Amino acid sequence: PVAYTAIVNNAAAPGLPAGPVTLAMPLPPGTTVADAGGGSQVGSTLTLPLGVLVPGQSVSRTVTLRHGTVGVTVVTATVTSPQLDVTPADNQGSAVVTVQALYDLGGTVVDTNGTPLPDVVVSLSGDRTATTTSDASGRWQFGLLPTGTYTLTASRTGLV
Repeated sequence: PVAYTAIVNNAAAPGLPAGPVTLAMPLPPGTTVADAGGGSQVGSTLTLPLGVLVPGQSVSRTVTLRHGTVGVTVVTATVTSPQLDVTPADNQGSAVVTVQALYDLGGTVVDTNGTPLPDVVVSLSGDRTATTTSDASGRWQFGLLPTGTYTLTASRTGLV
């Protein structure tokens, strides 16, 4: 998941409140909302009500999205208000993120009879390195690994 924080500031002259202000985020294809940050989703757009902003007032909202597409993704947010805005060009912002696929790698250490082996040290080497120990059921796991080449080795005192 990727968290996005939008900070909206009413830069209007004194005496010109903006409101009710709304922040709209069209969701890229394959994107789901993990945390709407107080907003709601209708179709493929996430809408966050921000209330009335007096001049100089700022408000921020954070939303968390899960992108279903690997690669470069652009998320755009637009602020709208029924009040006249003399500088509407500053009412939009975008974030460009590169979404990378991450994987979990796990298994069970067993002996030649298929009996699970606890307390086996499993080491990962290659594009990432890590070490873990098998649990009472022989299970082990490495999480959030990027695409790459890895080598696994297992060792335990008395293990042949």
